[in-house]
Amino acid sequence: MDILFRLVACFAALLLIAAAFVYPFNPEVAQKLLKRLLLSLLGLLAGLGLVGQLAHQLGGICAGILFMLASGAAYWVREYRRRPPGSPEKPSRAERKPILPNGR
Repeated sequence: MDILFRLVACFAALLLIAAAFVYPFNPEVAQKLLKRLLLSLLGLLAGLGLVGQLAHQLGGICAGILFMLASGAAYWVREYRRRPPGSPEKPSRAERKPILPNGR
């Protein structure tokens, strides 16, 4: 867990340096970058704390089942968002006929 926090800290430091270089030229982009950094760090820390406490309280097997269900739900949400609205579940494929060379 310590390695993960160090990795997050290094990533945050790199984004802060990038924002410092961008700020003199385009302050709006730098502010958006910093806002995204802050929200993602807060979400990551809150999520890690919640997952850690949940795994500690539930035990290994229940936490594993819960993580598998969460993974399935995340996959479903990802696939649902990728599909454009109004399109069918599985798009039909057009028939293709191979073109063979003459004389064979």
